[in-house]
Amino acid sequence: MFVLNTVSVVLFQVRAARQVTGTASAARRVQHAGVVLLAACGVFALSASGRSAWTAGAVLVVAAVLQVIGEMLLGAGLWEIGFALAPADRQGQYQGFFGAGTAVARMLGPLLLTTLIIGWGLPGWLVLGGMFLLAGSAMAPAVRWAERDPRRSRPARPDGPAANPDEPSTRTEPRRGPGLLCAQARSGSVLSRSARNSCVSGSTA
Repeated sequence: MFVLNTVSVVLFQVRAARQVTGTASAARRVQHAGVVLLAACGVFALSASGRSAWTAGAVLVVAAVLQVIGEMLLGAGLWEIGFALAPADRQGQYQGFFGAGTAVARMLGPLLLTTLIIGWGLPGWLVLGGMFLLAGSAMAPAVRWAERDPRRSRPARPDGPAANPDEPSTRTEPRRGPGLLCAQARSGSVLSRSARNSCVSGSTA
């Protein structure tokens, strides 16, 4: 089952992500993943009702196929959502927080699965599948809410203290170079004799 999962991801993950072209299609992929993972949990639960090892093995293979399909759909959708909703100048911060979900799942997963699957049996599998379904269904409203956040459309502030419009500007005007002085001389502005001489000498050089 582990080999089946690994080979399937290597061969088909890119194909599963080709249909994701934006946050809307990514949210739909996550919703589909919730449905598929619910089906996978139901099939996993049926593996205990078989009368022979061959039957149980076949049911487990079908469940593993459904599980890896849901995994690929989920991955394709979450990658797009995670990068598309993060501000361009804060990708590192957002991706770091986004990746923390994997660590939390690995920490709480064994306790949750032990309680639901080993402790509850078939109802536990269905509860687990229902959690996948609810999480996938909530993704589209969450994405739409995030896209309506006005802070996403604000330009990023530059480094350093923010400018106060009430304070007088401390910028100095650029010093007038020879080009500007000569342009003023040609336009008839009153310049000193030395400035006019420098323009004449510069233009004849």
